[in-house]
Amino acid sequence: IFFLYHKNEYSRWVMILSHTMGVILLFVVRLAVQRFKEAIQQYGIGVSRVAVVGFNTTAKQLIRAIQAREHSSYKFIGVILGEQLPLQQIPHHRMLGKIAEVRSLVQKYRIHELFITSPAISHAEILQIVHDCEGLSLQIHVLPDLYEVMIGRTRVTEFDGIPVVKLKELPLQGWRALFKRG
Repeated sequence: IFFLYHKNEYSRWVMILSHTMGVILLFVVRLAVQRFKEAIQQYGIGVSRVAVVGFNTTAKQLIRAIQAREHSSYKFIGVILGEQLPLQQIPHHRMLGKIAEVRSLVQKYRIHELFITSPAISHAEILQIVHDCEGLSLQIHVLPDLYEVMIGRTRVTEFDGIPVVKLKELPLQGWRALFKRG
């Protein structure tokens, strides 16, 4: 509209060049941001520390998916077991403790996200985890076998092809928090 009412018209070449430069600059900035993100993740900045609650074939698949990504923003910390699961069920994985001590485990290992994977984890245990972790900066995910457990604000997402239900989502995290606070 500006060009319709302006006396001095710009050349079409100026418009084409400005559009082309805009696209190139956008590409360069996105590439720089991606490289910067990868560089700081090597030092552990911006990496979510993940623990899995319960242990079954779905938990094994989730752990493999986290560990298979070399430049992922996730780092697998260990497994938290339910009260009924015996300790010998987790070969080759770090056992952090039991559900009863989940709050202290989250604080001790600086865990950012919990994935509740096993249907053997009772509804009462899931509610206890949510209650114990109240006030902590922690995201809780439940694999969808337990839809009836969803409380509060929930969102279904996907992690490497595995559907996951988020029970609690942090309001500001990552780049959003950086821009808000910056």
